[in-house]
Amino acid sequence: MLNTAASRKIQIRNIPPHLQWEVLDSLLAQYGTVENVEQGKVVAIV
Repeated sequence: MLNTAASRKIQIRNIPPHLQWEVLDSLLAQYGTVENVEQGKVVAIV
């Protein structure tokens, strides 16, 4: 279960369709562990 007190949730919009999710994941990983990466959904960084 995700502890919301210890996580940050962000929503990313206007992602270019050619961007691979692995690239986005690696960009966000510098801020913490990336979870729940789904198009149009909230991204949790813990």
